[in-house]
Amino acid sequence: KERALAVDAMTDAHQYLHGKKFAVFGDPDYVIGIISFLLEMGAHPYHV
Repeated sequence: KERALAVDAMTDAHQYLHGKKFAVFGDPDYVIGIISFLLEMGAHPYHV
């Protein structure tokens, strides 16, 4: 059930994130995960 909710949330958010540019700042361990997520959602990390 939790996985289905997460997939539904990602599907709903995709239209807002796709093609957007993001600046990401933080600890390298966290930034790698955040950038991976943004790339999967169709966003473009602009500054890291």
